[in-house]
Amino acid sequence: MTIDEINQRIKNSVANQEYVKGKETRYYILTLKYNENHYGVKLLDHHEEVESADINGRLDAAKKLV
Repeated sequence: MTIDEINQRIKNSVANQEYVKGKETRYYILTLKYNENHYGVKLLDHHEEVESADINGRLDAAKKLV
């Protein structure tokens, strides 16, 4: 799957709020895995993206970002 295809799936998932499990909250942090060394992090406020970042390297670096 290409990065563009992954980004489209993420966009659809956010539009459909598929990431909501259980009770809704104001904030959501989505961690994305593009491949073994490329991750992304998105911060949502009321289901709207307010910040995002791409992380090259291990997931440990992505967790430190948030």
